[in-house]
Amino acid sequence: MEKRVERREYPRKDCEITVKLTTEKTEDVIKDGIRNIGREGLFINTFNPLPIGTKLGIEFDIPEVNKVISCKGKVIWGYKADPLKGGRDVPGMGIMIENLSQQDMGLISSFLNKSN
Repeated sequence: MEKRVERREYPRKDCEITVKLTTEKTEDVIKDGIRNIGREGLFINTFNPLPIGTKLGIEFDIPEVNKVISCKGKVIWGYKADPLKGGRDVPGMGIMIENLSQQDMGLISSFLNKSN
């Protein structure tokens, strides 16, 4: 099996953070878990990834910080796990974070720099 080439500009940190997602087209609220986060994006573990290009409202708490991070984002990839076909065993979607405030970017950066 080929090793995956890392294309991200910034590192990611594994985590378990509950996230609230809202879409522009509906008032549905999706609550799933962020499994890793970086300065520009996050991976959400879900069995129902949204279509690529879906714009989202995103809200989550950074562990050990008493502040809700609120920003916009866009689904840039999604994967539904199919154990019969091999490949990835964790379903989910990649979200690109958009319009994050400087203060919230600083909170995320501090969280990324803390050791586990």
